[in-house]
Amino acid sequence: MNLMQARSAEASQAIPPQDPLLSAELQLQRGERSIRCQLALREQQTLAIIGPNGAGKTSVLRALAGFLPIQAGRIVHRELGLFDDGDPGHLVAPEQRQIGMVFQDDRLFPHLDLRSNIAFGLEQATRSQRAAAREQSDDWLEQIGLLARAEALPAELSGGERQRVALARALAPHPSVLLLDEPLAAVDASARPALRALLKRMLRKYVGACVLVTHDAVDAFTLTQEVAVLEEGTLTQTGTVAEICRRPRSRFVADLIGVNLILAKLEEGRVHTWTGHEIVVADTAGLADGPVLLTLHPRAIALFPERPSGSPRNVWQAEVAAIEPTGDRLRVRLEGALHWVAEVTPAALAELRIEVGRPLWLAFKATELEAFPA
Repeated sequence: MNLMQARSAEASQAIPPQDPLLSAELQLQRGERSIRCQLALREQQTLAIIGPNGAGKTSVLRALAGFLPIQAGRIVHRELGLFDDGDPGHLVAPEQRQIGMVFQDDRLFPHLDLRSNIAFGLEQATRSQRAAAREQSDDWLEQIGLLARAEALPAELSGGERQRVALARALAPHPSVLLLDEPLAAVDASARPALRALLKRMLRKYVGACVLVTHDAVDAFTLTQEVAVLEEGTLTQTGTVAEICRRPRSRFVADLIGVNLILAKLEEGRVHTWTGHEIVVADTAGLADGPVLLTLHPRAIALFPERPSGSPRNVWQAEVAAIEPTGDRLRVRLEGALHWVAEVTPAALAELRIEVGRPLWLAFKATELEAFPA
């Protein structure tokens, strides 16, 4: 079972309908670009907004938070209007919206230590007494593994550590809506998996609604189950992860999910797909037993007319389902025990006589797979 199939199974477990916690109809103007977006968020929902650079993703978050002017539309939070173009005089200030936001560049106060950074948000949002706020700050610092650094300044921390503090500061006042603007983008690649795992744990406990803006497929598909695609200021597709993967409606989405995403299970150093097939992964260090997400670039897959006898640790059989041009190469979609996407040159396509319906063997090295907590 690949990611799409696994998420389809999850989605089949019906979620009772709920009234939206926050609904928004937004029309924004950013330079020459007009942005139109409709969202409805329920409690304990995490929605990813994905799209190319300049599509307007961050602008949508800033408008929801009250940091950007809205040309037309409305925002309703628990039946309370935060903005309505029919009542221009009614505009709820950002600090009164019960919305927390984490920016890509953390935005911590450089002159305050970690404890005071988190306490500041508590004092402002909940009117907590300073002593109580600092005590709660220590609780949050313990949750993110930085209690021993409570008196450190932000400049003394790594990028990943600063983002942990920014996340704790946003969550500490218990906002009903949490907005995350590419929270992992500025973090070193080596620190990203640990921060992603922490974020996933915290979102599981979070009772409000969360909107995550990202351009990273791994972030979108491991942290959320629902996705909205924003392109050139317009929502072009919305749905569950399974629906987006199954029927991409634009070149951007097709390219984004061109990477092979495989949901599997790690147990005692061995990885098995949900279909029961073993898949050999070179590096699973630091991963706990349980569900994992594997990624494999299409160009890492080699295709053969007969079973290969070389060194690849992973060899599978599949049938060609579709052939799609992509730049100077061709994308070959294959179906078997799992769904696969490979990329070949036109010369390789001709040499292997690849056509829809033809059975092929595919192989890839264990070192080409990357594993993440799912």
